Amino acid sequence: AAPFSPWVLSHSQARFADIDMALRYIIGNQPVLAPTDWAIQHECQLAERYEQMPPYGEPDYKFAGGDIPVLVIAPHATAFWREGEFQEQESFTGSMSYLLNRMSNCHTLSANYCMVADPCFYHETPFKAAITDLVKSGQIGMVLMLMGATWQEAPGLQVSYYGKQTDYDFESRLRLKLSPLEQIGGEREDKYIKPLATFIADDLGVPTLAVRMSRRYRMPRLQGMLFNRATELLAEFVNECGAELTTRQRF
Repeated sequence: AAPFSPWVLSHSQARFADIDMALRYIIGNQPVLAPTDWAIQHECQLAERYEQMPPYGEPDYKFAGGDIPVLVIAPHATAFWREGEFQEQESFTGSMSYLLNRMSNCHTLSANYCMVADPCFYHETPFKAAITDLVKSGQIGMVLMLMGATWQEAPGLQVSYYGKQTDYDFESRLRLKLSPLEQIGGEREDKYIKPLATFIADDLGVPTLAVRMSRRYRMPRLQGMLFNRATELLAEFVNECGAELTTRQRF
């Protein structure tokens, strides 16, 4: 409390008589990690749950809310089961989705524990139910799916669009946005992604984009510049589309 002692005055950067003001100052001055460092820390924590089933009563996904009507999902951020076979996680798709939440303030939904049923393939999953609730609440005007691709798939970036064509032309805009990275692959029929993507686009009526990224875009330790650039371009796309969707909603 004021008056402050000479020791406090010489050893502190800021002084407050009100606890709320002090807390706001502390929160607002937390060190900001570079995207690669933040993603690596986040993924290290998530890796502990890659193959762990959720505790009783907890969902197998994690949601982070935002202010713009765009939902970014990473349904394969952790390991999952499909047709009786164990499938490994598509690493760093979940961390990238949360970076987009931090960089653009979009909504984010990501796998958070090992999933007993692949949410992209099966009809009744908690992940799919969460998406349905979000869309029905009127908060979502577009969905962006972040998916991994194998080393053998070329090119390293593929974009697929699901839903009716609109004057937003989301697909062309995303392709153009990502084009500085490399030539973007054409739409790919993926039977393991299509069930969820078509459900969101056709049944829920929300345009849906799927971006499949090879490992070189998901290796921030070894390919930090590529990871950063891909995340920045996706954040720009999400911000631009979110701003337009918000404007349309107001009018």
